[in-house]
Amino acid sequence: MREPCRGSNFFSDRNGHASHYIRKHQRRRGQDDAALILATELARNGARVTILDADPQHWISHWHDISGKVPNVEVISSVSMASIQTHINDNRAKTDYFIIDLAGARNTLMATAIGLSDHVMIPIQGCAMDAKGGAQVLELLGHLEEKAGIRINHSVVLTRVNSLVTTRALQVVKQLLSERSVPVLETPIIERAAFH
Repeated sequence: MREPCRGSNFFSDRNGHASHYIRKHQRRRGQDDAALILATELARNGARVTILDADPQHWISHWHDISGKVPNVEVISSVSMASIQTHINDNRAKTDYFIIDLAGARNTLMATAIGLSDHVMIPIQGCAMDAKGGAQVLELLGHLEEKAGIRINHSVVLTRVNSLVTTRALQVVKQLLSERSVPVLETPIIERAAFH
């Protein structure tokens, strides 16, 4: 049985329980929205949040530069494999939750972030290509459990969902996730111009 990582994780709460937000997609819109909504809602409820921007496109850092200081939210840009643990260690005392925004590539940084986590949140849009990207993360989680006996809790959040119409593609994605017994958050992120 795996012990909690006691704050050395990507998304760690006051009790030392860790979670992890992971974005694994080629498209931009929706995934960064999920990270920002999670971070700002945690901060709005009084938690101190540090976002580690490990995406080479730095969309979260650009958002932070444009929006200015957001209470209880810090953003660290240009996070790499070599710096991730240092950033976590240096900010642990002033952070209740860490959120790492990762690039869409399956690489050692993603594997490390997943390995440090007790929960992986995977944003998926309601389309086949996005579901394939999310499936890669789910396969990696399954491999860790099967080969190393490491079970990391995970869930999917559906993003860019049309509030009026459930598309056929979204129905297929939901069915695929259901058949694989993948937990899906009940509340999707609705497509809204305000997030873009």
